[in-house]
Amino acid sequence: MDVRRREVILVLLTSILVISALGALVMLDRSHGSFGKEINPAQVDASITNVQGSIAVEQVPSDLYMFGAGLSASLSVQITNMDPDNDIDSVRFTIPDSQVQTSSFEWYRSGEDHEWNMASDQPGVAIFTAQNDLPGHIFGGSAQYDVAGNIDDALDHDPLNNTNEEATFTLGFTAPAQPGFKTGANSINVEVADMLTETPGAAWQTVDPFPMPYLVVENGNRFVVMVLKTSTCDMSIVHDGTPYFVPTRSDITTSSVGFKLTDDQGKTFIVVSDPGTGKVVKPMVYAKSSGLQGDFTLSMFRFEVISKVTGEVSIGTIATDYLEGIPADTTTTVNTDLDNDGILNNLDTDMDGDGIANNIDPDPRDPLVNNVAPTNVVASVDKEVVKEDESFVLTGAATDANNDDVLTFTWTHDKDTAWKMTGESVTVDGLSPDTYIFTLTVSDGTLSAKDTVSVTVEKKGTGSLPITLIIAGVIFAIIIVVIIIIFARRGTTEEEKGDDSSEPMETAPTSEKTGTDEEDVIVGPPASDEAPPMPPRGETIAKEGLAATTVTDVEMLADPCPECGNPLGANEMKCHSCGAEFDLDLYCPNCESKIDESDSVCKNCGIKFDLEERPN
Repeated sequence: MDVRRREVILVLLTSILVISALGALVMLDRSHGSFGKEINPAQVDASITNVQGSIAVEQVPSDLYMFGAGLSASLSVQITNMDPDNDIDSVRFTIPDSQVQTSSFEWYRSGEDHEWNMASDQPGVAIFTAQNDLPGHIFGGSAQYDVAGNIDDALDHDPLNNTNEEATFTLGFTAPAQPGFKTGANSINVEVADMLTETPGAAWQTVDPFPMPYLVVENGNRFVVMVLKTSTCDMSIVHDGTPYFVPTRSDITTSSVGFKLTDDQGKTFIVVSDPGTGKVVKPMVYAKSSGLQGDFTLSMFRFEVISKVTGEVSIGTIATDYLEGIPADTTTTVNTDLDNDGILNNLDTDMDGDGIANNIDPDPRDPLVNNVAPTNVVASVDKEVVKEDESFVLTGAATDANNDDVLTFTWTHDKDTAWKMTGESVTVDGLSPDTYIFTLTVSDGTLSAKDTVSVTVEKKGTGSLPITLIIAGVIFAIIIVVIIIIFARRGTTEEEKGDDSSEPMETAPTSEKTGTDEEDVIVGPPASDEAPPMPPRGETIAKEGLAATTVTDVEMLADPCPECGNPLGANEMKCHSCGAEFDLDLYCPNCESKIDESDSVCKNCGIKFDLEERPN
C-alpha cells in the first residue's frame, strides 16, 4: 500500500472515530432544561459542613458563630446544583474586614479528577472557578449539558438521571480585628454563578443560608442570652429602655445590639450585648395565635468571654425555665419585668416595684397602685445670661420613690409652645434676644413633676461697657464740670460788675494844675468822704520788672487772680499764691470807660481827674 492510500485510510478512520464519539456523547448527554438562563438560587442547596475557630457556648445556638478578634478561622460550604437550566462554574466567598489565608476544594465523589482554582483580588474576597467547563449546546432543539459523561469540572444537574453534582469549598481566613455583631453588609456571604461558557458575565446569586451574621468577640465582652422554648409564642426585647426585634416571620433578625434566631424546633433565641450595671434587658412575649392555654417557658443567661484564644467563657444564670401565662390573644404583650429591676416577675417579691409586697399588694401587676411621682426635680443652667449667638446647657435631675428606671426628661419654654427637647442634659442655641422660662417635666410614664429655670438672651454688643469707655466718660464729665465752674465764676464777676454800675456814681472832682508844680488846684465839686469804686482789675499779667500804673484818687477793690483764681487784696499787683504780676487797666470812675494812664480827662464823659504813679 502506497503512502497516499495509507494517509487517506487514516483520515477516514479518524473521522469515523470522532463522529462516533460525538454521537455517543449526544446520546448519553440527553436533552434537559433550557439554555443560557441565570441560576435560580432556590434550586441551589448550600450548607455549612464545618467551622473552625468559633467559640461554643451551650446556651447559644450552634449556628450562631463567634470568632475571636484577629484570630484564624475556617468555613466549609457544600454547594449542590439542582438547576436544570445552568451549571455552576463559579463560587464566591465574602467576609468583610478579614484576610484570606488558605483555600481547598473537594469533589463529591472520590477518585475523580476534577479541579477548581481559587483567586483573591481584594481582602476578604475569594472566588473559586471550575478549571474546565464544557459549553452546553443546542441539539435537536434543546440544550445539551455534560452530565452523564461527568467530563468537565462545573456542577451540572440532570433530572432524568437524578444527577446533582456537588462540591465542598473551604476558606481559611483571619477574623476582623474589630469586635462586635457583624450584620448586613458585614455578614459572611456565599454566591454562585454560571458565567464561564453559557452565560458569560452572569450575575452572582446569594444562596441560603447566606448572608449569615456572626459575632467577633474580645476578652471581657459580656452578652445576655434569652431562649423562648415555647414554639407557639414569639419574643422581642427592651434593651436599656429601647425596644428591639418586634416579631417578624424571618428566621434571623439583626440589630445594632444583637441577633434573634428561630431554629427548626421553633425555639426563639436572642443574643445581645450586656447594657451594663444598673441597666436591664427584659423579654416581651407575644402569642402567635389567640386562644392558647398554659404557660410559656423562658430561660435567661449572661456570659463573659474569658479567653478568645481557648474559647473559655463564664456563664451566669438569670432565670431557668421561667413560667408565665401565655397571652390570651395576639394583641397582648407580657412584660416579664414590670419594674425594670432585672428580676422576672414571678421571681420578684414586688413585681410592679411600688414598694408593696406581692402578697399584700391590691394589684401586684399594676404599678399605678401606690405609685408616686418623681421627686427632687431640679432644673439648672450653666449660664443664666448669654448672647444671642451663644449656646447654653440645661441640666435636669430627679429621683423616683418607685425605683422606675426609665424617667423621661422633657424641656419646654414660655415663648414657643412648639419648642421641645428631651434628655437629662440638652444644649440650646439659636434663640432670639429675650428672657425665657424653661420648664423641666420629669415623668415615670404615669406621673410627673416639674421645675423651672430662667435664661436671658441678650443682643450682641450689650452688657458691660469696656473700661476705656468708662474712663473716657469720667474724663468728659470732669471737663463739663470744669467748664460749668468757669462760666459760673465769669457770670458772678459780670453780676458784681453790673451791681457796681447800677449804683449812682458820684462825680469825681476834676483837677487842673495852675500855678506852680507843687500845688494842685481842684476844679469841680468837693470830694466826698467815700471814694468811688475801683474799676475791675484787668487780665493783663505784668511781666517781671514792669511797673504797674495806679490811680491815687480812688480806692482799689479786691479781685481774683486771673492765673490761679486766688483772692487778691485791693492794692495787690502780685499774687501771693502763684507769684504772677499784673498790669492794671484804668477806667473812668464816672462812666467806666477805659482810659490811658496819661489821660487827665475822660474822652467819653469829659470828667477830669489826676493820676499818679503808684510804686511797685
